[in-house]
Amino acid sequence: MSGTPLISLPVEAMPLPLLWRPHGTLPWEGANEAGRHLLEAWRMLDPTLDPGPVLERGALRLRLEEGELLLPGLDPEHRRKGEQYQSFGRYTGGIVHNLNNPLNALSGMLQLMMFRNSDLPELPRLEAQGDELAAQIRHLGERYRRLREYERGTPLAWELVLREELRFYRADAALKHRCRLVEDIPADVPCPLSFREASWLVDRLLEAVLLLAPQEEISELRVDLDLGWPRFRLPAPDLGSLPEAVALLAQPLMVDLLAGARRRLLWQADADGVVAGTLPLL
Repeated sequence: MSGTPLISLPVEAMPLPLLWRPHGTLPWEGANEAGRHLLEAWRMLDPTLDPGPVLERGALRLRLEEGELLLPGLDPEHRRKGEQYQSFGRYTGGIVHNLNNPLNALSGMLQLMMFRNSDLPELPRLEAQGDELAAQIRHLGERYRRLREYERGTPLAWELVLREELRFYRADAALKHRCRLVEDIPADVPCPLSFREASWLVDRLLEAVLLLAPQEEISELRVDLDLGWPRFRLPAPDLGSLPEAVALLAQPLMVDLLAGARRRLLWQADADGVVAGTLPLL
């Protein structure tokens, strides 16, 4: 990595991961500390996988005289998509409010109809459906309220985090249609992270496992707490999406979050099963 074109860039000081390779087909190397952490995380999770094809998708390339730099996730299309997703989350509270107002009006009208036509059996069923819809809307609003309000130092239990995320991820077809949940989540086990950090960790672990859920069968997804930290287990996974699953976990954000809690990733994936969780940092 010597030469004026590259040295003139403040590569090592950049907080984002950068990868480097000379012109040719050599594997990517870490160009700065964050980049080296990224590749190290890949090797720890699965040394047999080549991260190149996954990291190159959605990456910004800088072609230099001696080779090229890769900034994963920074191409314009990827950034625009991220900002659109972010704006959806930011306005979820307003969306919930806009849905709740007409739903309240409909509920009041339905109550009046039931009072005037108490012999119609369809009306109680309509009321039950309306109550379920209202509960789902409230849950959506509560999720984003908790992301804002539960900061570090606020007492928090893993049970709340796990149940919130499992309920939210029922929107994922793999969890809703291809997994049968088996939960062993004791109450009142303290969570040392903020809600934002804890839910992010659970999301990444859960999404990585769901990517490997077989398409044509119902799998038993076990969720428990292993020495006070969440763990997901799935038997007989479909390993076709293994690189994408590892990409969700092998990133500096994950390494930094767990290192601050003196933890490291637990990831085992083979034909017999997949396990996603954390272990104490050695």
